Amino acid sequence: LAKPIVPGPGQRPIEMANIEPPPHTNGEALGWGTNSLDSVYPSMVLHGILVEVYSKSSCEFKFPNVHVSDDQICTVSHPNTSVCH
Repeated sequence: LAKPIVPGPGQRPIEMANIEPPPHTNGEALGWGTNSLDSVYPSMVLHGILVEVYSKSSCEFKFPNVHVSDDQICTVSHPNTSVCH
């Protein structure tokens, strides 16, 4: 199991919009992200799903066809597709 990502200053919880959570999770937030860092957060495996969290610039670099607003964070789950929200 992945270790939880502890949020730092300026970070906020993000919801995975592209994952249908198991009933018992009640749509819990799967990770933390911030737009202030151009970094790829550690991958997490939650309920058997690999989850990656990207900053805005990292998301635009990895997915050039996805438009990311300033206040958006890109999350990627496999085998599902990426979503920015």
